[in-house]
Amino acid sequence: MFKKVEHTEIVASNMDRTLDFYTGIIGFKVLWRRKPERPPFDEIAYIELNGTLVEIFAIKNAVPIP
Repeated sequence: MFKKVEHTEIVASNMDRTLDFYTGIIGFKVLWRRKPERPPFDEIAYIELNGTLVEIFAIKNAVPIP
């Protein structure tokens, strides 16, 4: 049985919209947000809520999974 998820990763096509959802609706706090110097990621952010860390990778042409 799972007791806690400590870390997970999400790929998004729009960092602002994704952060608005996770911070504004769910209540996560942004720990840091950076633009890497090299592809494939356009931006990376770490957010946290109650000890759960979510790493978000923004890729402009990310294809949604149906």
